Amino acid sequence: MKKLFVHSVILLTLSAQIFGMEQPSAPKGPQVLLSRNRSVLGDITDAMNKVPSGGYVGIENPFLSNATFIKALKELPGKGVKTVVNLGGRSKKIEKQLSESGVEVHVIPNLHAKRCIIADKEPDKENVPESCSVFVGSHNMSNLAPNHEEIMIRQDNDPDWFMQHYGDHCTLVNAVEGDDSDDEYDVQVKKDPVKTTPAYAKIFNSNKTDLNNSKVARIKKLETSEHQGDCIDLTSMTFDSKEITDILEQVKNKRKDNLAVRLIFDRSALKHEDLLGQLHKAGVRIFIVNHEGKEKIWNKFPKLQHTKILLRKCDGQCLVIVSTGNLTQQSNRDINVDAYYPNNEQLFDEIKAYVDELEKSAVAYADILEEKKLKRERVEQEDIKMPWTKRRKVNVFDRIS
Repeated sequence: MKKLFVHSVILLTLSAQIFGMEQPSAPKGPQVLLSRNRSVLGDITDAMNKVPSGGYVGIENPFLSNATFIKALKELPGKGVKTVVNLGGRSKKIEKQLSESGVEVHVIPNLHAKRCIIADKEPDKENVPESCSVFVGSHNMSNLAPNHEEIMIRQDNDPDWFMQHYGDHCTLVNAVEGDDSDDEYDVQVKKDPVKTTPAYAKIFNSNKTDLNNSKVARIKKLETSEHQGDCIDLTSMTFDSKEITDILEQVKNKRKDNLAVRLIFDRSALKHEDLLGQLHKAGVRIFIVNHEGKEKIWNKFPKLQHTKILLRKCDGQCLVIVSTGNLTQQSNRDINVDAYYPNNEQLFDEIKAYVDELEKSAVAYADILEEKKLKRERVEQEDIKMPWTKRRKVNVFDRIS
């Protein structure tokens, strides 16, 4: 019986080699892809190029502008790969190029998710692919994105994880199929937050779930814990959530030094001085990446901190949430996806190490406030020496750009 099994495996392997098929390997754990040390779009493109005839590629992105990526998409239908692209913004030129190549294109207003799903065969309930990949995170398929701070999580050959994303992907397609109007997709209905942290990897979308208040619930859990190693890290491009500000302040005030709280934002968050000031006063450590906007892409566009991450250690258990949306009110109105990875120590540690490195490239908000204070004092001292008619208004330095 054992010899028969071995012979069967050998025959299957030889058949795969003869017919050019790749046999699915065992499911791999989530892989962290960071734009700072690799070409994430290159990884996705390479995976798409390996899809055999009869396979499936699905894309969600607010918009497409990367020519190499668009070229790879246009070539897929000619290889017999069903290709479905959901776009958040209307670009007649790109829509026309893709459609003429055989790509199925849907424009979904408010779409902010960034995702790619790939399979060796088109899925359905009776036809679940074993050879499959999912990419989800903050990375847009644009020309600028590879130069920003971006993260994507890749998971290969996990049929359950793939089918979660495929179902969500199809829900978006079905919602607009046959609708050529410019009406916004209805994401304004009342939505409930995730009540309890799932026991296994799971996705939630903003069509059905209040993603911000789901994070509030995850943070609130820290209030009742007394574990010495508890921590919460949040990264986002911008930030205007009063709910998250209030719960962080509440939890930090109760836990004091027994809880490490760290926030890392792009400079765009600086305009919300009231929220940042509230958190700073509570003892929350805040860091701003490229706070003066001096680090440029092509000497023109400011480099962005664009990742959206939640890391929580609570009562010895860890949780990773990688989001496509920022910590803003708009993210709940847009169509976004949160990918939950509970109790995955390896993933937690790897992303935690990245956030540590991100902190080193940022400036502490406390230092920005101190710099602002010194500028005010310097202006005041200089004004004292000048005739009152020529004195400058001190409040020109009230806002750091």
